[in-house]
Amino acid sequence: MSIIEKGLDPADYKELYKHSMWRINPLSNLKWGLVACFVGAGILIGMWINDFYQVRDHYAPALALIAGGLALVLFYFIAAKKTRDIGPSP
Repeated sequence: MSIIEKGLDPADYKELYKHSMWRINPLSNLKWGLVACFVGAGILIGMWINDFYQVRDHYAPALALIAGGLALVLFYFIAAKKTRDIGPSP
């Protein structure tokens, strides 16, 4: 409303917003979902190793970080394939 009150053209601001860095990334939910699932699985596997083999507690955090990294690598390949299939965004 303040744009209209000042007598400016709203179309100019619409064009700026279209190229803004704050656009919503549709693959963001996929990325954070993968990271959460993989980190959770890494913690569970680390706790299972700790209980089953009676070793120190260092496996759970290490496996959580490794699994989180694997999730991000997997997301990279999925996102690259999706953007290649869809094409570049305008």
